Amino acid sequence: MYGSLLAEANKLRRALLDGAVLLYLYLVAAAVMAKSPDWYVAVLRPSELGSVPLIEAVWLNGAALLALGILLHADTVLKGVEEKTVFTLRDKPAKALMLDIAAAPFTITLIYLLAKTHGAPGMVIAFTISGSLATAYRLWLLGRGYLPLFTKLYLPAAAALTVIYAAPIPLLPYVRGGALETILTYLPNALLLGGLSLALLAVSSPAAREALSTSLRRLGILRR
Repeated sequence: MYGSLLAEANKLRRALLDGAVLLYLYLVAAAVMAKSPDWYVAVLRPSELGSVPLIEAVWLNGAALLALGILLHADTVLKGVEEKTVFTLRDKPAKALMLDIAAAPFTITLIYLLAKTHGAPGMVIAFTISGSLATAYRLWLLGRGYLPLFTKLYLPAAAALTVIYAAPIPLLPYVRGGALETILTYLPNALLLGGLSLALLAVSSPAAREALSTSLRRLGILRR
């Protein structure tokens, strides 16, 4: 994505299209965490499947994961619009990095306090807050010209995940056995959540609709 931004004349459009693809992938993973946090635990930490705090942390981590994807995209766009491979302290990417360093004590303190008070879920909340603040600063550095990143991409992605969290989505049962068996028996649910994520993102995000239609035209499924 960074390379395509450097080579693209219309950087905002490229950032929106590439971002729609990137955030869709993050949204699918976040959707699985939101609706089946126990599945992640069954695959990665089967011995702790009965841990309620861990399952709650994974459930909350869906929001943190999407926030991380948005931060990654905003940071990449900030670097791509500068059209440089080496940055000085006066450049916007360096300013963003300096804020991250300056905010590190606050972030560490926030993580410590919330983790001490609420355990693993508190730690996830702290990461979500700090990541969102870092994203907001990068959007401020990009300026009003890149406000569509927020209105046409980031906000719709967050809205889509909110619907997924809130909606009662019926899922098929899966086998909690070995890692491979647990993964394979969950595939129908993954496809369902992937399709739902795509539909919600396409409905709410103009950038996602354009990215989807462009992909379908290239595949020959949709006529020009």
